[in-house]
Amino acid sequence: MENDTRYINLHGKIKLISIALVNLNKNPKTKIPFFFIEKLKNKFKEFDFRIIEEPHQLKSELQDVSYILGWSFPKVFIKKNTKLKEVLLFSSQTPESFKKQSFVLHSITGINAPFVVEYILSALEKINKKNILIIGKGTIGKLLLDNLKGQGAKCVTRLPQGDHEIGYEQYQDAIKNSDIIIPTVSLNRETIELFKKNVFFDHLKSDVFLLNTARGELFKEEDLLKFFKENPNSFYHTDVTVPEPYPKEGQLRDLKNVKITNHIAGFGTGIWDLIYKRTETIVSRWT
Repeated sequence: MENDTRYINLHGKIKLISIALVNLNKNPKTKIPFFFIEKLKNKFKEFDFRIIEEPHQLKSELQDVSYILGWSFPKVFIKKNTKLKEVLLFSSQTPESFKKQSFVLHSITGINAPFVVEYILSALEKINKKNILIIGKGTIGKLLLDNLKGQGAKCVTRLPQGDHEIGYEQYQDAIKNSDIIIPTVSLNRETIELFKKNVFFDHLKSDVFLLNTARGELFKEEDLLKFFKENPNSFYHTDVTVPEPYPKEGQLRDLKNVKITNHIAGFGTGIWDLIYKRTETIVSRWT
């Protein structure tokens, strides 16, 4: 019988309710740090923490846990889990496959926005081009627009308000006239349509500067390769790729007008302290 985070098994012994912490990310910048894990385990000693650091652990460790936190993982590994109550993903975007589930889903939306914007502004420091277009007005898009209004930036959004915002009916005209384009949209079926070759790449300026900190999946690699090969005066700066990390032999690395960083935009100094605070708040409700 369950009693908060513990229950008595058939042998009369107390068994702790389990939390799986998914830490498969190998990037030193984004891998969940040791201090974070130890602090969490010491704070919540009433839980049985299962630390998952290798893919082969997913099947055995996720099939019967009550709670999961950490980086995203293939949904197939929880398909038969009837005990799962809540999941906290260390991501600002929720995968489409996770949205229609019986468990409660949390994310770290908003926490990393200032760090992403700082990364973008730093990347733009030495760029002298004029017309800046932000695609999407979520947390990051709004904050970025606030920082770039003085430079005449425009933002494409569903519900435009004010002189610096336009609707999607003006989308293609906007990208035709933009020197710098920064997508900040989440990844879903609708947003992928925005970046198809005939909708997006066929209308770009030949010297456009495209900066992607959103999702690598927004663009097809074949479209990126074709456009940036044919337009050597253009430039693609991306912090997100498919796959991640991007392979050393990947074709995009062969292009001089492409710069790839390894998903570091949202991970400035102090980010893990902020993620820990949100994690502690949510896990406290599980006790």
